[in-house]
Amino acid sequence: MSKGLAKFRDYSELIKLKLSILVWLSSLVGFFLAPGSDFRLFLFLPFSVGSLLVIGGANAFNEIFEVNQDALMSRTSRRPLPSGRMKFWEGFAAASLFVFSGLMILGFAVNGLTCFLAFSAFVLYVFVYTPAKKMGPWCIAVGAIPGALPAMMGPAAAQNSITPLGWLLFGIVFFWQFPHFFAIAWLAKEDYEKAGFKIFPVPQNERLVAYEILLCSCILVALTPLLTFTRATGSSYFLGSLILSGLLFVYALRFWVKLSRSIAGELMRAALVYLPFLFALMILDKGGH
Repeated sequence: MSKGLAKFRDYSELIKLKLSILVWLSSLVGFFLAPGSDFRLFLFLPFSVGSLLVIGGANAFNEIFEVNQDALMSRTSRRPLPSGRMKFWEGFAAASLFVFSGLMILGFAVNGLTCFLAFSAFVLYVFVYTPAKKMGPWCIAVGAIPGALPAMMGPAAAQNSITPLGWLLFGIVFFWQFPHFFAIAWLAKEDYEKAGFKIFPVPQNERLVAYEILLCSCILVALTPLLTFTRATGSSYFLGSLILSGLLFVYALRFWVKLSRSIAGELMRAALVYLPFLFALMILDKGGH
């Protein structure tokens, strides 16, 4: 592997590129669905660049602050910082540059509200959620807030206000994170224990995780179709969202019935596929067209 390609791979891992792109997509979909956002390239370009920089920078700071814990876990020990492929100062400088430049772009080229939401998400994710992972499983609820704020940023960028569309998108992404991340926590609970993360409840309360996953999946069944009533999407999305959310609920129900690693893995993959497919439905049936 060439040095340039190796360095690109390291930076991709530093910003958790796949996760960053998924969160970034939620902001782009929100912008696209907002009324009057069509053909506003002068606003879309700085918003897309600025939001991706802040999201990636926040993920990089998360890895910087958790470098010692990452070194203890098999799933993260090969990341660039714990493996020694990247120096601490390099990661810190890159993360700082990403976040600062992203916030400046959003503040000066988009609007102050979007910049404020991005800054709030950054602070909550890095300085509240990251240390909370060592305190208890309630950290998942805390982390779900900055994880969902980018979805609210899209409509805020397009309309310079917090709209019902923004709140709905925030709610969808917020509740989606529980099935997704608790399934991951179930699969990696031994790793998390080694690193001192208290993401997963004590064994006698493991059933509580299944209840929370089932509850949040049920909420998604009720919440996702409401997007049609904002006139952001049409009847095809309405029906498709019910089917998708119903399928996710089935996976959650199977996990509730039988707690096992294999079903947890299926649930994790189903949740991972669910959100991009839901976003695709929103885009394809924007305003019922």
